[in-house]
Amino acid sequence: MRPLILDKNCALQELKRLRLDPMAYNIFLKKLDYHIIKIDNLSSAQANILKQIALLSGADLAIPRNVYECRRNGRFSALLFANPREIDKIIDRLKKQPLLKNVSRQLSEVIKQPCKVTLRILNKNIKLNRTLIMGAINVTPDSFYPGSRFIDITAIEKTVDDMVQSGADFIDIGAESTRPGAQSIDEKEEIKRLKKVLPRIVKRVKVPVSVDTYKARVAEFALGEGVGLINDISGLRFDKKMARVIAKYKAGVVIMHIKGTPRTMQINPQNPESSDTCWSLEKVIHRYPLQSLC
Repeated sequence: MRPLILDKNCALQELKRLRLDPMAYNIFLKKLDYHIIKIDNLSSAQANILKQIALLSGADLAIPRNVYECRRNGRFSALLFANPREIDKIIDRLKKQPLLKNVSRQLSEVIKQPCKVTLRILNKNIKLNRTLIMGAINVTPDSFYPGSRFIDITAIEKTVDDMVQSGADFIDIGAESTRPGAQSIDEKEEIKRLKKVLPRIVKRVKVPVSVDTYKARVAEFALGEGVGLINDISGLRFDKKMARVIAKYKAGVVIMHIKGTPRTMQINPQNPESSDTCWSLEKVIHRYPLQSLC
């Protein structure tokens, strides 16, 4: 389950993905100013009960047409449209439904989540209420995008200055290519590449600097140089020490998602779980930090 903090265009896309009855689609178009909460993995019975409870509470639930027509079994997604008062009523009524007590609990937790999130990095509060821009610098000979590859420190400094002046909120430095099919390099080589540029860039810019690495030892070096953010393509999974290193420095972390490794991730890169990419990623990523501490 997740709240959809969306503009109307995104909400329209979610409605189309549900394959509603055409008449129902027009009804929900008028409700896009409500709180919109996506609820996944519902059985047909759960979806139909939740639909009735939503209507009884003055709200509404958008469900696929084949759910209420009972055409097939399976698991379904739905969109709840409700104002805060209606959501409170729905939560109370769901508590009395054996099949939906867990949905009631999840809905209570989702509503408590603040819409405006602040990321704290190196004693700076960064509001996440808009799209933030990250400028990428790769001190590698083989990164995916040639325009991001740099060796000369003067060229790096000029590019970083241009990025910041153009509105970059972060500068991200990578010393190992993770493009599809890339070969890994050892920690010593990665640190060696970073040593040439990282200290100068950290001192040069006022925006937070991040380092793109999945190795704890490399992250510890970078954090010791004043980096405030670690961008880990593995979601903290490739190196079990990574989460503790980041916690030690109270740094920020970007938890990425990858199938396999850079060398294997393009071998049959399909997503059999769902056509909803965001839901599939969320389902996997929220487990990564816990897995990394086990």
